[in-house]
Amino acid sequence: MLLHNVLSLALDIKMAAAATRLCQAQCQFIKDARDSIKQHGAGFFHDKDWRDIKLVSGARSSLAAKAKLHTDSFCVRSLACWVPHLLFPNCLPKCPKCGSNKDINLGESRWADHPIMLHGTATHRHLDTTCCHCDNCKSKFAGHDKKAMQSNADQHVGHFNFHLGERGCAVDKELCSCAIHEATSEATAAIHERLHSMAVDNCVNNCHKCLHAVGAYKVNFSKRGKVTAHDTQQSTLDHHFVVTGSHSFPIRTSVSDLRDEIRNLKHKVEHANSVFNGDIQLSEIVELKRNNNCAHPPLKGIGESKLKQLLAAGCRTMRELVDFDPREFKVANACAKLQRWKRIAQCDLQKRTKEKERLEAALAAREEDLILELVVQDAQIDPLGNNNDMDVGDANETPEELNEPGNALPPLLSKMNDPNGCDARVMSKCRVDNTVTSEFQL
Repeated sequence: MLLHNVLSLALDIKMAAAATRLCQAQCQFIKDARDSIKQHGAGFFHDKDWRDIKLVSGARSSLAAKAKLHTDSFCVRSLACWVPHLLFPNCLPKCPKCGSNKDINLGESRWADHPIMLHGTATHRHLDTTCCHCDNCKSKFAGHDKKAMQSNADQHVGHFNFHLGERGCAVDKELCSCAIHEATSEATAAIHERLHSMAVDNCVNNCHKCLHAVGAYKVNFSKRGKVTAHDTQQSTLDHHFVVTGSHSFPIRTSVSDLRDEIRNLKHKVEHANSVFNGDIQLSEIVELKRNNNCAHPPLKGIGESKLKQLLAAGCRTMRELVDFDPREFKVANACAKLQRWKRIAQCDLQKRTKEKERLEAALAAREEDLILELVVQDAQIDPLGNNNDMDVGDANETPEELNEPGNALPPLLSKMNDPNGCDARVMSKCRVDNTVTSEFQL
């Protein structure tokens, strides 16, 4: 029963949902590995160990290298890619349902939806595989399916040294041997505590490596914000930089507020330009007028029936209505009706123009205010003007464009108890006994 609990010993950090089972950096690493295997085929494994495919750059690179790294790379775990038809010559997995490999269609194979967790002594990995299709019984099975592995044991014995569980979980040979050996003299809780301590030590080592990289200026700094640029599940250190006192709000300045306002105004100006340069279909206006939740639809004063008359006459958009020829509108009092409707359409177009001009004027005023604030700030820092090389900034710069260490913060590594961080996973107590029993045997 202890083997059963050892596999359950994977850190009691469980995924909040399927979408957050892996951090974004890990997902990207798995995607890149899959794409490389698809491109190179069996040649991908000529110089790599399929049981431990590592991220060669990032956190594992030397601090003497010129390239900077992202702290997200500290959260990337190694990958084990079990693809039997690429690892062994003339190897076709047998279908666990019909027991034959004659009708296995490798052309229909695809990667599994999610790699399963592969637990080790100090850290975890991810076991990835392909799903094969059998044309005979029309079934699909994963490459690490236990029944399929038993049928093909004569081909890969000695190569696949992992022990599989029933619920998308696996342990490597080292962890399994450790659990079985200690089960003779230790309780399940003691084994779990020891494995937990090893995972904690490994996480602390990664934190120390990250701090060394930050001290050596080898980390790409994150823009100010609540999350990092490359992984929105990782929080930054902004909450540590707060004003001392009774409140705990991040430090803000008038320059920061102006830059935020300029950024928002730029988005509004872009939207106003797109609305001004675009056109609206009359059929869309008909749908808006039918919608009771639309308080102010365009062309107020022209009802649905009148718009349908215009559509029947060949007028499709609002701008076409302004230039529409009354001779093509075969209804009574066509000229009088069209003149009134054209005035309504022209008023709506003029409102777009005025809104665009208003936002552009507000943006220009805010940019001028930012230049003045930067000049005042420069004068406060250097009243005598001795520092001629000081960069006073640019009014067009936004927080997304600033990446200097003075305006950026080092991102924070995930905490051990962060469900989105995926920094450490240890088998839970209920899995320890599973590892000692037969559940995780082939």
